[in-house]
Amino acid sequence: MSNTDFPKLTRVYKNAHLDSRRWVQVKFRDDDNIICTSLKSGTTWMQRIMSLLTHQDLKVDDKVMKMMWPDADFMGPMDELVETMEKVDFRRTFKTHLPLDGLPYDKNVKYIQVTRDVRDAFFSLQNHLEIMSDDLLAILDANDDKPFPRFKDLGDVHQRWHDWITTGIFDWEEDGYPFNSMINYVETFWPYRHLPNILMVHFTDMLDDLDGQMRRVAKFCEIDVPEEKWPEFVEAATFGSMKKDLSSLEPGFNKIFKGGGAAFMDSVDGKWKDILNEKDLALYETRMSKLDPDMRAWIEKGSLKVGYPETK
Repeated sequence: MSNTDFPKLTRVYKNAHLDSRRWVQVKFRDDDNIICTSLKSGTTWMQRIMSLLTHQDLKVDDKVMKMMWPDADFMGPMDELVETMEKVDFRRTFKTHLPLDGLPYDKNVKYIQVTRDVRDAFFSLQNHLEIMSDDLLAILDANDDKPFPRFKDLGDVHQRWHDWITTGIFDWEEDGYPFNSMINYVETFWPYRHLPNILMVHFTDMLDDLDGQMRRVAKFCEIDVPEEKWPEFVEAATFGSMKKDLSSLEPGFNKIFKGGGAAFMDSVDGKWKDILNEKDLALYETRMSKLDPDMRAWIEKGSLKVGYPETK
């Protein structure tokens, strides 16, 4: 791939929680940002960071809710969402769970892609599935041609791991059941990591050096933050602060997750080491061995340990 190549929209992603076709109606502004993550890879965390950087205000509860999510068709009719988007009078930050081959690309838009070790993301996903409320499950049921799987029917953790790491819901994916693939997600971004409007951030780096990663994001988005503001902004974006404040920052979580925002936040990494057995890890190795070695190393360890994913 040459450095003149750009991402192209080549696939349609439609399942119980997203519909990529809805993005067609979005009219980009040159200063738009898009937070790009697969499930349980730091979406809400990066939303909080972008709120703090954009508005430079700790009290951003109503503004956080205006960080639009076009591919979520349960957010309401797209015409109404577009109308809301057009009325926003500050720099907009969207979020998406779409891989790059299902997302419109605009060279003037900033794409902030967040990756997490897929083993950690899997266990965070288990918490996500377990705390889904009946209201949320009813929404997911209505958005697909079959009922969304219930956590209690997915088997024990080893069966859930087997199905997740070996089964895709789209023909071109090899894993990700019952959502879409986290691995495919990173694969769609990896060839374009050299582009000046794509920033790849790693969840582990955010855990290890939140201040440094927030400064990277601010520089990428060309946002100036007074030096004296950094300590309080970094503290407001820690997991402890997020867990405490999320129910007020994202009031809708109180309805769609049992236990609300506090239950939704699950930052325990490394849990897989005590639970996945030899057979489970063999399935993981089979899947990950197919990847570019540099990409695999980065997915598993992040930039602080293996370096930023520069294009060779």
